[in-house]
Amino acid sequence: MNTALNQIDIPLNKLVLWDGNVRKTGIEAGLDELAASISTHGLLNPLLVRKGPKGRYAIVAGQRRYLAMQRLAKAGTMEKAAPVSCHLRSDDQDDAELSLAENVVRIAMHPADQFDAWRGLIDGGASVPDIAARFGVAESTVRKRLALARVSPALLAQYRDGAISLEALQAFTITDDHALQDSVWKGLSQWQRDDASAIREALTETDVPRRDRRVCFVGLEAYEAAGGAVRRDLFDAEGGGYVKDAALLDTLTRRKLEAVADQVRAEGWKWVETRIAFGWEERQDFQHGRKAEIALPDAVQAEADALEIEREALRGDDFDNEDDEAKACDRIEAIESRLGDIDDLTRVWTDEVMACAGAIVHLTHDGTPDIERGLIRKGDAAALQRGDEHGATVEDGSAGTKAPGQALPAALVEDLTAQKTAALRIELARSPDVALAAVVHAIATSAFYHSSGSALKLSLTTRGLQRSIKEHESCRAMLALDVERDRIIALLPEDQADLWDWCLKALRDDLLDVLAVAAAHSIDAVESKADANRSGRAQGEALAAALGLDMADWYRPTAAGYFARISKDAILTDLEQARQTPCAPAWFKMKKGELAVLAERDTAERGWLPALLR
Repeated sequence: MNTALNQIDIPLNKLVLWDGNVRKTGIEAGLDELAASISTHGLLNPLLVRKGPKGRYAIVAGQRRYLAMQRLAKAGTMEKAAPVSCHLRSDDQDDAELSLAENVVRIAMHPADQFDAWRGLIDGGASVPDIAARFGVAESTVRKRLALARVSPALLAQYRDGAISLEALQAFTITDDHALQDSVWKGLSQWQRDDASAIREALTETDVPRRDRRVCFVGLEAYEAAGGAVRRDLFDAEGGGYVKDAALLDTLTRRKLEAVADQVRAEGWKWVETRIAFGWEERQDFQHGRKAEIALPDAVQAEADALEIEREALRGDDFDNEDDEAKACDRIEAIESRLGDIDDLTRVWTDEVMACAGAIVHLTHDGTPDIERGLIRKGDAAALQRGDEHGATVEDGSAGTKAPGQALPAALVEDLTAQKTAALRIELARSPDVALAAVVHAIATSAFYHSSGSALKLSLTTRGLQRSIKEHESCRAMLALDVERDRIIALLPEDQADLWDWCLKALRDDLLDVLAVAAAHSIDAVESKADANRSGRAQGEALAAALGLDMADWYRPTAAGYFARISKDAILTDLEQARQTPCAPAWFKMKKGELAVLAERDTAERGWLPALLR
């Protein structure tokens, strides 16, 4: 084979790219690093070129080196006509074959060799900024590769042999203790050796993760200022790491919590405690006092009325484009937030409750301080009588529209109570005896307690649940009630004029059947922001007890319908409650959407329900 080869210097501006180069993918990747290397070390490998037209030379091999030099010329670091070392081919060998040979035959350096080489530069006196500049990479990249070079030699050997993945090797950089690294590796099962999280947990089992609620609350800077040591994780994209002095962290946490508690004590509670965490099991040791209802000032009530009118108008609008609809949704959200604030003004703690109850200041999963007020110890509960003249003052953990430790959004409360209303309707439709009692109760309430006239005036006012329930297509209770409604419609005469005669002649069981389904459609235990409907919800609870309603038969919290509509911290609280165990550390790192999907699957297996539906 004729392989004539001449090495010559060719001005950069006389070189041109050859469009037949076999490398088509990833050409731009790493050009900055290559340019930095050429600027620092020179062109280590000449380009392979052939003569082209008009005194130009086509680059058969070395297009990325050429593009890197062009960047240097554009930046003024290199002359546009700087001489470039080239191999000039003058034989008859195929250009495409030469281009292919250069890209295929070349074997990339093993990453471990690069780690060792950079460590050698540091040992030789180079600094991290020097290496970063000479090779065109970030200083953080240099530090990461140096950390990998400091991993136990035994583990590096395993990495060279392919027994350890790069991700697993990165997990070992969390400590420089080679003996600990080797010991942990030997103690891991085969599947754990492929799990970087399992490796980190084994290496840091006595440390506190950077995302721990205590660290988030105290702040890493404050902890370090107090003399605490931190173990950094260079490979955590979110800047994670581990706190090494858990005792100091606890001291700082409680000290800061006490400052919050002092403000709460000034409110006048019988007692105030601080706790780092306040889980579902701990909450069961307390009963919950209730706030008393008060009237709003006229100006505030007028504001609330105006906001409700505006919200309903926005809900009923048809929008021409997505931007207008998005703006309306944002405005509705702002209105509901303000209505929530106003609603809070209608309830206050009474002196009687505060004299018997206390508060616990604790941390949520993300380190936000939270205050649980109105907690009544079992020994103090007798001091408050349930249902005094101002309304009930003590409730258990499942009452009210707030689950323990979390306030649900108003729209979600409406959705959940609508789900319960739908379930009550289908259960009542299937229970004529209870339906008869319910209708008699409704009539007697009007006839004997709040008389409205001498003539019988009985009608049903039904609330359509489609607007309140966000996932009405999958609401099993509504679908089942539709079946019952169709069955009754088939039973009744087509012409309403014939209904009276039908009723006179019908069997008692058929009449009860019609009554049950009709009464079911009138149940309204929905609690919306505009209408708290407390009496309806209370009667709904009584009906639920009479019917033996189990919402687990009719409702499952889904990612879209429930978990995506509450905060990430609330999802973690629900998971902890459903599992009766602390949340897995990996869950704190998950995005909210991923966590919502996990929560749907995990709670479904346990039949868990939000507190509002239990």
